[in-house]
Amino acid sequence: MINNIVFSGLNLPGSFQRPENKKINLNTSANNKSLAGDVFVSTDNSIKKPCITFTGLTSVLSKKAFSRLKGNEHEEGLSEAVEKHSKFYGNAGCYPASWLNKIPKNNFRHHLLSINSAFIQITDILRESEFKETNQRNDDIKRASKILTNKFVSEGIIKEPECITIDRLGSGEFGTAYKFNVNDEKFVLKVYKENTKSTDTHGPLFETNRALFITKNSPKSRNKKIARFHFANIKNGYMVEQFVESSNIRYQDHLQAEKDKEAKMTEKQKKAEAITKQKEFNEAMLGLKQVDREGNEVNGKLIDYGGFIVEEKLLAQNKTARWVYKKVIHNNIGTERARAWFDMLEKAGNNKIPNSKEIINTLVYCIQFLPDKDDRYNAFKEIIPLVDQKRLTDLANKVSLLPEGNKRFLIFKSLAQKADLDTSIALFYN
Repeated sequence: MINNIVFSGLNLPGSFQRPENKKINLNTSANNKSLAGDVFVSTDNSIKKPCITFTGLTSVLSKKAFSRLKGNEHEEGLSEAVEKHSKFYGNAGCYPASWLNKIPKNNFRHHLLSINSAFIQITDILRESEFKETNQRNDDIKRASKILTNKFVSEGIIKEPECITIDRLGSGEFGTAYKFNVNDEKFVLKVYKENTKSTDTHGPLFETNRALFITKNSPKSRNKKIARFHFANIKNGYMVEQFVESSNIRYQDHLQAEKDKEAKMTEKQKKAEAITKQKEFNEAMLGLKQVDREGNEVNGKLIDYGGFIVEEKLLAQNKTARWVYKKVIHNNIGTERARAWFDMLEKAGNNKIPNSKEIINTLVYCIQFLPDKDDRYNAFKEIIPLVDQKRLTDLANKVSLLPEGNKRFLIFKSLAQKADLDTSIALFYN
């Protein structure tokens, strides 16, 4: 069995940094080049499940969370970034490993194109069915089920007499969700109402960006908090992700049970629980905030990648910043956090680690998470000589974090001595 098949580009969840790979060319025609680049076959036998990554878009959309659909003079917009890859089919993400294990390896790209064309065909049918009467809509869903069944049989993913049945789950403002099973696995197909229309929080562009970014930059345990993303097509406007089973337990009851459990814990147990939660998906660690949870959670698990806004651009768009935040803030609590902050500052200040300037900039942001005000005062005092004018303004906006009295005055005075107009204004208002 081929352990890992990766299109040139960026590996995603379940994949790994390529060891020594044998490069093979699977071109079947000139037209196939628009789907993906060369294919690599891994020789690492420790990888038990194969993983597919589409080129171009997957790499672009997983590196950062875009804050705008349309760009401006200060930053590139999501639509402009995607336009650079307009010659491709619009695929992003990974086909499930269980599918890839069964697809014939000869003419591999041809088989991928074949599956891709089937999803394009059924999403067009399902999108148009939303404007029809119920009986006609049901007939279209059956037709789509038959198309997908025939394709998966021909590709060896399922065997007759098995079949794929598509069930309509419901419709929202931006699209309609359908459930389908492949063997014992359950998936959700989200078909957007308009192929490419996106807002700054919803639609195929932004939701695919958020799904890829969260998947790439979160621990594997994220699947306990958010449905696993598989793949999407931004040109044809659809996404496939994990289906989350509902239960008879109301989410409010689930939260209350968690609170009751915590109330009975000893301090040692609470600390162990805090360390466990550090390994879970945390949107704040990625600079994101979910503003559309209502109706999009099942048993405390998010089932929609829409509604994530960029709350802290530094974390959402800078890999080094996310690393610093994780090492200093996310992985530590109490006094350990302050110790990690000063240790990181010492190394960055002495240029003992790469990207020292970016690290120092992130440490300015992280001061607000130090629990003790005296630690914050010492942090201000040590970092002021190391930062540029822009970060001085950021520090001026944070002076309210300091203990009132002489210590705050000393930091205020130190900042005022180096202040430009922006820093002076920030000091005036803080």
